[in-house]
Amino acid sequence: MDPFLEQLKQLCVAHVTRSKWVFVPTHTIGRTLGERIAREGVNWLNLRFVTPLDVALRMAGPFLVEQGVTPSEEGLGPALMMRLLLDLPQGGGYFRPLAQHPTMAQALWATVRELRMAGFGPEDLKLKTFSSPAKHAELVALLSAYQNFLSQHNRGDMAMVYEEALRHPDWCPIQPEDCWTELPDTIWTPLQRSLIDSMKGERLIPRSIAVSGVQIPRRMGSQRIKRLPADPATNPLAFLLAPALASRQPRLDRQIALFHAGGREAEIEEVFRRILDSGTSLDQVEIACASEAHLALIWEKALRHNWPVTLGSGVASVLTRPGRALIGFCDWIETDFSAGHFRRLLQSGDLKVKEEDQGFTLGQAARLLAQAEAGWGRATYNLALSRLHKSYESRAADRDASEDERAAAQSKAEQTLRVREWIVNLVDSVPAPGQDGKVPLQAVVASAVDFLRNTTARSSALDHRSATALEDYIGELNSLGPFSCGLSESLRFIRERIQSLQVASERPRPGHLFACGLAQAGYAGRAHTFVVGLEEGRVFPSSTEDAVLLDQERGSISPSLRLSADKIDEAVFAFVARLAASPSSVTFSHSCRDTREFRETYASWLMLQAFRLQNADEALVYRDLKKALGEPKSLVPENRDSALSSGAWWLRSVAGSGDAGIRLLDPAFPATTAGRHAEECRNSPEFTAFDGYVPEAGAKLDPTAPGTALSVTELERAAECPFRFFLKRGLGVRAVDERERDRDVWLDPLTRGSELHDLYASLLRRARDEGRHPNPGDAVWLKALAQSRLNQLNEEMPASTTEILERESKDFLADVELFVEAEAAKCDTQPIAFEVSFGRPLDADDQEPLARSAPVEIDLGSGVKFRIAGRIDRIDQVGPDTFEILDYKTGGYWSEKWKGTFNGGRRLQHALYGLAAIELLKTQYKNPKISRGIYYFSSYKGRRERVEIAAPARESIAAVLGDLRDVILQGHFIRTGDERDCRFCDYLAACGPGVNQQAKEKHPDSKLEIFRRLGTYE
Repeated sequence: MDPFLEQLKQLCVAHVTRSKWVFVPTHTIGRTLGERIAREGVNWLNLRFVTPLDVALRMAGPFLVEQGVTPSEEGLGPALMMRLLLDLPQGGGYFRPLAQHPTMAQALWATVRELRMAGFGPEDLKLKTFSSPAKHAELVALLSAYQNFLSQHNRGDMAMVYEEALRHPDWCPIQPEDCWTELPDTIWTPLQRSLIDSMKGERLIPRSIAVSGVQIPRRMGSQRIKRLPADPATNPLAFLLAPALASRQPRLDRQIALFHAGGREAEIEEVFRRILDSGTSLDQVEIACASEAHLALIWEKALRHNWPVTLGSGVASVLTRPGRALIGFCDWIETDFSAGHFRRLLQSGDLKVKEEDQGFTLGQAARLLAQAEAGWGRATYNLALSRLHKSYESRAADRDASEDERAAAQSKAEQTLRVREWIVNLVDSVPAPGQDGKVPLQAVVASAVDFLRNTTARSSALDHRSATALEDYIGELNSLGPFSCGLSESLRFIRERIQSLQVASERPRPGHLFACGLAQAGYAGRAHTFVVGLEEGRVFPSSTEDAVLLDQERGSISPSLRLSADKIDEAVFAFVARLAASPSSVTFSHSCRDTREFRETYASWLMLQAFRLQNADEALVYRDLKKALGEPKSLVPENRDSALSSGAWWLRSVAGSGDAGIRLLDPAFPATTAGRHAEECRNSPEFTAFDGYVPEAGAKLDPTAPGTALSVTELERAAECPFRFFLKRGLGVRAVDERERDRDVWLDPLTRGSELHDLYASLLRRARDEGRHPNPGDAVWLKALAQSRLNQLNEEMPASTTEILERESKDFLADVELFVEAEAAKCDTQPIAFEVSFGRPLDADDQEPLARSAPVEIDLGSGVKFRIAGRIDRIDQVGPDTFEILDYKTGGYWSEKWKGTFNGGRRLQHALYGLAAIELLKTQYKNPKISRGIYYFSSYKGRRERVEIAAPARESIAAVLGDLRDVILQGHFIRTGDERDCRFCDYLAACGPGVNQQAKEKHPDSKLEIFRRLGTYE
């Protein structure tokens, strides 16, 4: 029984025509109470639920209009505080240095609003009240600036409305012959309290249930409320905090239930199952949530099951597509337009682009952006995509390519142009800071609204409502007037609006499930209430002190200001009082597992109190509660007839049935059956088709087949991991480039190495053309050339910071200088050819006479020939017909990695490039010979180490290549057994965990004899 509702019903019956006024904190509560009265068969004619602001506006409105004052948007307060705070001097301030903190503005606005609604202005704040003179000075300045803003812009806040209303009591809509009351246990501000107490007419003292075991909160103590003693038979929850006072009776079991679940989603799933099992209509159920996360889960699950639902507090706009997209837009700008961040935004599904209008999809744009290797900065997109466009145009003009390849390249080139134009326009829509580092806030607002209208996706009615609300809510920032600040600061204004907006908030409606926060629970008076999310530390607000005014300062200013202890006292009392007055049966629940953080969670004290009340035993402890709750509820129902979906029904049917259940499902799910069979084969010691045994593919992938030319790197990698070779060459799988440029690195190892190779070749060609060896004087010329190239690279892909640019440039130039020094000191060989390309189309400006577009054939005997393509870094002449080849390594050197000659077929470059060099040199020398191959670690990181390997005998090379070919021909595409080979593999996603160990365990299989032999070549 709800005493206040009964009081209103009696009032409606006794005074049908008399005007009856009820003060409530929100219209939603008033309308909900009115509908409860109507459902119970009482006519609530002339019963008027009003908020104090409704009455204040009717009393003050005409006078404020006469003065030309316009009410200020209450929700704009945090943004206004941020603006006023940024206008304060930064030096010596108390709050001003914290202006960058995202919640500083909200905390200041909450304090300023509280002070204003308590009737305090800047002149009322005394220095002795504050612990810090700087805090006092800045808070006074902020309050003064706030009042000046209202005055200059003819704005009136809520406090001004109440103050004006109190000056005109004759304009009160409540007449002397009327009667009025107020919702009990409501905390009114001092100005609201003053207005309510000044009302004419008959004042009726509201009635409420007396809650046992808890003191009435400090700020409620002076309220005029008639508290009726609770009856354990009708209001057992009034004894929730004093279970010993409630006698043990069967009704408690019917009114109180408890459970726990293995995760939040499982908890909500169990709630939905209980609703379904009860057969109760949805509009007789209320779910009170201790956290926003539970509300979002209820919304999503109700949509999934097509259950109508209303949310008391609505859904946070950041959970909708337009809200997420706008937050992502702000993040993108704040990361200096990071391409990696924008690519994830394109793939999020929160943006939209019409393919028929733009000529591309968002997925295609994301892939092109990855291929372009854009970094960050406004200019990176134009530069990177222009470079990619030129690359595609070059492929489209390649005469050696097929017609289809050229057409595909041309189509990609055109698509790249369209993507570039779209992204560049998006970047340009964001205002750039001026010379003072500031941007007009209105320009940033216009950019955000334009992005919201034209670029954010909408896939549901909620998304459309969110987009409309966000456009209006963000547009309200224009009310702040002309104002400029830093770009990051302006984005905080936008963020604050997005993060503070709740959309689709509604009152309880007929035919709808109702979910709300704990602060809104109990008013609907529904037959069944579920209180979810009761984990320790997450239920009620913490008793931490206010971030702006400490408790001591608040107490000195006014006893009406809320202290830290008041927050939890008032929240607990209000919640328990509403439960006590509710006619509902209540189910309390909590999650005992945090599935995101993979840790155990524990029941709150409220769960324990409900358990004690249920059993009328105050001595019960948490151990007893855990034992009584038993096995946690899961997503799988205990009874399949309680399942909410076909998937849950099948899970419950199969769970625990073992192999019999699996066999039952095999015919219905053949793909799953095949997958399970594949897993069993991979776990066996036999080398099977599911491990890479594909003999049918061997002949098609024969590296010696006519028309096939492989690079040496491809052959080395085939020996390292045949499975990767099969994915790439056999299945044509190409790894998706998801790499994101590291902000702490400017030149990645591949780019750095390529640039050094080109510079080394430029120096040696210059010396060759002049008929001399390099000398120390070449260092000036080469460093100038290197610096020019670094400047060009910085324009094409800027470094994230000047410090990174300077550090990497210094290291790069040092390596260049080191190379000149080494070459000038070494005169026992004559460098003759550099970056010699073969088996690939030649550039028009290729300067190497030995280069050729045809691949080089290596005869293994018996008519078997390998055709290889590649680029030899350098050929040096050491005698009349004797030469050596060098391969530059610009990374670090580890001696253990460079032992042996072939390393199981993984090191072939010196051998195969040696044979290729002989064929290329035959065009200029009668009988050339290669004496050795050298891997030259030319940088400071490599310590100028030289790994010299004598030229292997042709028979040895033929043996290694022969076994490698046989591995491929026989279709033995096994994975590598060394997990270190997988660290930088582009195909890592194609393999699951533990595959390297699985591969090792299959090595004894007789089919892998040749693969084992290949690994023995040192």
